[in-house]
Amino acid sequence: MVLLNELPLEILEKIFAYTDGITLGYLGRASYRFYIVVKSLKCSLTYWRETCLRDIDQDILEDMMMTIIPEPKSYQYWQTLFKSCHRADYVSYCERLKTPLPSKKIGQPIGIKIQGDYAYTIHRAHRIVKWDAIQGVPLQTILTTNTGNLAASILPKLHLIYHDSKHITLVSVANQWIYLNSTENKGKQKCIKAAHNEPISDCSVFGTILVSCSKSHIAVGRCSVNKDDQVYEPLHKLVSIEPLSVCVWDHQVLSAGLDRNLQLWDLDNIPDITVHSYKTVTQISHYVPWIILRNTIKITVFADVPGFSISVNDSEFKHYNTLNVLQASPSRVLLKGNLLVLAMVTGSVYIYYIVKKEDLLELKLELCHAKLSYHGNIISLDIGDDGDGPVVAIVTDKGEAEVVRWIPE
Repeated sequence: MVLLNELPLEILEKIFAYTDGITLGYLGRASYRFYIVVKSLKCSLTYWRETCLRDIDQDILEDMMMTIIPEPKSYQYWQTLFKSCHRADYVSYCERLKTPLPSKKIGQPIGIKIQGDYAYTIHRAHRIVKWDAIQGVPLQTILTTNTGNLAASILPKLHLIYHDSKHITLVSVANQWIYLNSTENKGKQKCIKAAHNEPISDCSVFGTILVSCSKSHIAVGRCSVNKDDQVYEPLHKLVSIEPLSVCVWDHQVLSAGLDRNLQLWDLDNIPDITVHSYKTVTQISHYVPWIILRNTIKITVFADVPGFSISVNDSEFKHYNTLNVLQASPSRVLLKGNLLVLAMVTGSVYIYYIVKKEDLLELKLELCHAKLSYHGNIISLDIGDDGDGPVVAIVTDKGEAEVVRWIPE
């Protein structure tokens, strides 16, 4: 009988290729021959890509792939995805590093986005500032305009559109106008009306697709860069009953209106967009001011009920009453990659790791992987992963703005 340790290295490599990254690390400690095989696989693009595609849920993986910066053709890219998805085992034991973003001289921040080592804050006087998120130093004022304060319902909204490594467009909203602000060319600004004649209540971005809603309808458009200029191309109007919130993901748009229904549009056949009603949530007679769409995952936050609801595959549904478990209602809920974040009206922030989308239906709210506490209500929230751990950007109604990182010990 041939022992496993006596098999040719080529055979061992084929066997070990079926293991996940965590098991692979343990195998490398068993013997020197195993170590040689493991060392080879750890630098293999094929191994890490196949492991991620096999072990990480597709909906979550697609979302994570939009937030990881390295080149997708490298093994480090897929290795980072796998490590990010399985970091829940040790995140609570990491060192926490807080970086305040002092905004007293700039004005009260009302929205924030995080991307790698940079943070972007939007301020009440319609000013956007780029920060060094490691040092907490302002680097660039991207936009200063005198068009007035931002609409109250859109205060926390700030979106980033990536055209290439040099061009990033920041999207903000005031009244019926959408502002496209470039990080290049000294913060060049372009103002568009986006087919709305009344104040915009919400907007959402996926890739270069920009969706916004007002009292009468939903507008779908595309943003692009052309000869150092930013171009907005209107694509379609979607008729809806006073939509309050909207979310776009991939080829779908999900909206919630005053009729207390969710509607789902398919964008595959622009301009001939087909309409579908999402029936599960229509059974809940509550206003929905906050929604999240990730392919087969839908999350709704209610204005008059403490908690949020999650639907998976349009068939499995669960409501979480946060008042019973966390003694507060959520002010913000965010799903980004494999991270689910709950920001409560009491100032507490709870972070959960998700590997499979079914994990969303089995959450134990009291068992979070990380927690933050603030004195004020959270009005804006963003989260990412820098390869070492989660990175959370926070703005409170007290004017606090900071970036929090978890660093492995």
